Amino acid sequence: MTFVELQNVTDAGGEGIDVYFAVTNLHCELSDATGKAVPEPGGGQWGGRGPFRPCWLKLPYNSTIRLFVNGGRMDPLAVYPSGEPWSRWSIRKNGTNVYYLTGTLSVSTHTNSSSLSSDAYNATLIFPKTKIIGGEVEAR
Repeated sequence: MTFVELQNVTDAGGEGIDVYFAVTNLHCELSDATGKAVPEPGGGQWGGRGPFRPCWLKLPYNSTIRLFVNGGRMDPLAVYPSGEPWSRWSIRKNGTNVYYLTGTLSVSTHTNSSSLSSDAYNATLIFPKTKIIGGEVEAR
């Protein structure tokens, strides 16, 4: 399963931070051991729910929240380039190929941490490169 964890590490206590979260603002890239990008999956037929709707959520002071992005499985490992469930890379665990997964997530928050404000602060979170060892990649 794919989750994104956000933590409020602001210096001052208070009401918390309002964060706008959209799973489709998640963008992942998969590359091979040489750094060459693995082509993105084209997507396929899907009879499921589709991506979750974007929403505002409250992240209290000094707190962490774990947000569900998409379901998955371990064999084959399902890696989603975005929050859309119909597009994924599948990597079987029986292999010695090396891949690297990186990603970004765009989020917004109100500049004054008040949901009454129409001003927003936009940021892009960059996820560190993660090594994956497995078989050939299949794009679905």
